[in-house]
Amino acid sequence: MLPIPKGLELTYQPVGALKSNPHNSRTHTKRQVRQIADSMKAFGFTNPILLDESNTIVAGHGRVEAAKLLELTQVPTRSVWRT
Repeated sequence: MLPIPKGLELTYQPVGALKSNPHNSRTHTKRQVRQIADSMKAFGFTNPILLDESNTIVAGHGRVEAAKLLELTQVPTRSVWRT
């Protein structure tokens, strides 16, 4: 198993605090969101939501929708911007 690099921090944030990116080119059907939710139930939340400096989703729109479907209140996130 590889060590986690320094500075790679995960934080849990409320689903409602995350902003959908209006320029997101990827869409998910209801069926796909259900499949993501089923995978999350079986394997857990294996990939954090990537956010920019304003809490806008960079990657993970489908996972956020699946989390809402599962009525999760918080999701793991990782900021991808540098200070």
